[in-house]
Amino acid sequence: MGGKWVRNGVSKSLPEGITARMLYSDVVRIAWPSLIELTLTQLTSMVDLMMVGGLGPWAIASVGLTTQPKFLLMTMFIAMNVGGDRTCGPLPGGRRTGKANEILRQALLLSFILSALASVSGYLFSEQLVRFMGAADAETLAGGTVYLQIQFLGFVPPMALTSTLTATLRGVGHTRIAMIYNLISNLVNVVLNYLLIHGHFGFPPRLELAGASLATIIGQAVAFVLAVAVVLRGDHYLHLRLRKGFKLYGTICATSWTLACPQWPNSSLCARATLCL
Repeated sequence: MGGKWVRNGVSKSLPEGITARMLYSDVVRIAWPSLIELTLTQLTSMVDLMMVGGLGPWAIASVGLTTQPKFLLMTMFIAMNVGGDRTCGPLPGGRRTGKANEILRQALLLSFILSALASVSGYLFSEQLVRFMGAADAETLAGGTVYLQIQFLGFVPPMALTSTLTATLRGVGHTRIAMIYNLISNLVNVVLNYLLIHGHFGFPPRLELAGASLATIIGQAVAFVLAVAVVLRGDHYLHLRLRKGFKLYGTICATSWTLACPQWPNSSLCARATLCL
């Protein structure tokens, strides 16, 4: 391959048979499902607040006060998932690493351990977190505490492990699959919000903020089940085989943490800045 060679033996010229048009096409094909997914997820969060807003200003304040503590914890898993999706992806030229499925099991195990610790500690200190965020009255404090406790109870399988599976699927280019099951999850969330917050269609009792939090967890659980079904089926690059078990490997852990550690301060900067404000 011709061209001017630069550091680490990388050429500025494209490989033979590869054009810039092909590269742009691949980028758009991989990126558009993620763009749609993230956009609709943000819209779903807005709809959540609108539905909760029917309960009164205190409900909006309660949910708002729980957002940053939860997001600050999630940034740890977002950073860790960087290590998972980078090491699971194919090598240049389409060659497979041969250890992608082993890395997937490793990433899921690490996420499970860390999210279990975060879930227990977050549940125990939910009231203190909401008070620290500035709950102005007893109603806001009680509502935010209930909402956050339910979120932490469902933190392990639905939220943390789903984010790991989604990151690894994106890492191997299957962004459309992640988009589909996350869209289904968002739809389930919105429907259950309508049913559980105000007790519509005979869904007793009226759960208010607890219903909103449960709707989010159930929606994430649906995404988790669909994501697990995808990797268990093995029709794609990743194939999770449960019979091989889960165990920690020092080399894989070190590689993942090397990639993840620089990402965590960056991904958590926004949440920490908001906390300071």
